[in-house]
Amino acid sequence: MKEDKKIAVVIQNMSDKSNVVKVTKEAVAGPSEDYLYVGKVTMQRYFNSHETREIELAPYSKTFLRVEDDERIVPSGGLVYGLFDFYAQEPLKVSVVIAPTDKNLLRYVNYAPILEKDQHRLRGTYEGKERYLTNRRAYNPEEMGKAYFYIGDNKTDLYKYGKDNTDNSVTQNFGNYGIVYNFEPKLEGKGKTSFYLKPLGGVYAGAMAVKVGENGEYKMISTPDDLPFFGHEKDINYYAYLGTYNNSDKLSFLYTPPGASNLPVQIILIPEK
Repeated sequence: MKEDKKIAVVIQNMSDKSNVVKVTKEAVAGPSEDYLYVGKVTMQRYFNSHETREIELAPYSKTFLRVEDDERIVPSGGLVYGLFDFYAQEPLKVSVVIAPTDKNLLRYVNYAPILEKDQHRLRGTYEGKERYLTNRRAYNPEEMGKAYFYIGDNKTDLYKYGKDNTDNSVTQNFGNYGIVYNFEPKLEGKGKTSFYLKPLGGVYAGAMAVKVGENGEYKMISTPDDLPFFGHEKDINYYAYLGTYNNSDKLSFLYTPPGASNLPVQIILIPEK
């Protein structure tokens, strides 16, 4: 856009009953012209988000998913990125609204024009927020050596098809943005295994989380941790260290493709003594 804008998410109760919306995880970053920074900070905040909150909506009423978003001004060229997990007791209409800075967004949403889709086609609604990954055969590092798998390659990990509800056209989520991957590796044998993330598609900046044990807590891991971003030099192999764990540990990794970054990524398992 050439002019500054407001942008926010508006939710409307579509039922004649009161509606309680429970927000379980949320993260927003920006505006900034440093898109990689916005994508990485949003991921860090998302995986560090542990508090829940509730929004109560009267019949057919509407409000902001985050009230403070009504005051945000996004300058031309700036990026805002948000990721939310929420559930509603009754049917809910969700609108992403962009408007001139002098508009009241709760009123503007009633007559705002629907923007035409662009060539990227990354607008749509997709079923299945979570994707669970594990290995069919238990991984024994001492016997099998190094192992790896891909996320976001559209070969072994297919992109989801869904619908653009503004015109009912079929659309594809290139990159599976918004999907949360839960990877629970099956390990056996003695010793330890180190895990790494390797970007394969180009420049990359994000975060993920790991939990050790049934009763452990998820710990956020920046990818990369020691640099703002990586993957920008084609002749360099970049790796983000995800930790070294006992093969007897029950592990669970959470991952979601970060906005403004390139896919696919490779998750690598390396035996350690």
